[in-house]
Amino acid sequence: MSLMQNLCIIYEGPGGKNYPPDRIKDLIVREYDQELFTVTLEWTAVGEQADLGTASEYELRYGLNGADIQNNFLNMTLVLNEMIINGADLKDPRPSGQREVFKIDLPSAPDYYSFGVIAIDKKMRYSKSKISNVAGVSFKIHTTSDQSYKTYIVIGCASFLFVALITICIVGLIKCGPAEQPKERIYVNVK
Repeated sequence: MSLMQNLCIIYEGPGGKNYPPDRIKDLIVREYDQELFTVTLEWTAVGEQADLGTASEYELRYGLNGADIQNNFLNMTLVLNEMIINGADLKDPRPSGQREVFKIDLPSAPDYYSFGVIAIDKKMRYSKSKISNVAGVSFKIHTTSDQSYKTYIVIGCASFLFVALITICIVGLIKCGPAEQPKERIYVNVK
C-alpha cells in the first residue's frame, strides 16, 4: 500500500462537497447474548466528507447472510433506534475517528444474522458511503440429546469397571506371586 492510497484530498467548489462519507471498514461484533438475542456492534466513525467532520446519520441493516448485505442492502431489515438498547443513536454519529458502539435487541427467529452499515451526509448535499464490511453472529445453540449423554455415561462406567478389574488382577498377581510348582523328587539308590 503506497502513501498516496491513504491520502484523501477534498475539493469544494460551486457545487459544494465532492466526496461522500468514507466506507466503514472495521464493523465487528464485539459481543452477543444467545439467551437475550442481543448483539453489540462496533466500528470507527467516518466523516461527512470522506473521513473529515461528522456524518449526519447511519443506516444499519441486517440479513441472514453476508451476500444479501452486499448485493441487496436496501431490501434488508433496517435497524431502528427503538432496537438499540445502550443509548446510542443512529441519527447522531460521533465525529470521525471515534468508536461507535451499538447494542441491539434482535428478533429471536433466525440462527444467524449479518450486519452492514452505511454513513449518510445530509448537511450540504445528500450522499451515502459505500456499504461497510459485513459482520455476522450465530445464535444457534448446539445441544446434545439426553440419549447421547446416557450413551457416554454407560461407555464411561463400563470403561472404568474394565480398567478397575484389570488393575485388581495385576495387583493380586504381584502380591501373591506365581503359584509354586511342585518340585520333582529324585530318588537315588544307595547301596
